[in-house]
Amino acid sequence: MNDRFDLFERKYAMFILNELGKQEGLSKTELKKKGSEEDRRTKLSRINEMIEAGLIRVDRGNHQYNVSKLYLTPEGRKIANILLILEGEIPDVVVDRKY
Repeated sequence: MNDRFDLFERKYAMFILNELGKQEGLSKTELKKKGSEEDRRTKLSRINEMIEAGLIRVDRGNHQYNVSKLYLTPEGRKIANILLILEGEIPDVVVDRKY
């Protein structure tokens, strides 16, 4: 469990959960394009780490070849709900609103 929380010290982790909390079913490409145009590679790395940590799940479903949709796991949803409640209290730089 501590490994999951260690992720939140890393850039874009809270941003990614916050965005998926607002709109699940985004592809990795759609999600990494949200917010600033910079650091797309960092966002993709963070998405993959969060999948590995069990906060995000991937649904390949009946979508196009190599297009997968991202959804929060129950644990990821709990954290995203807290972020959505605190959104107005979290500094803009943390949730990527002013990059």
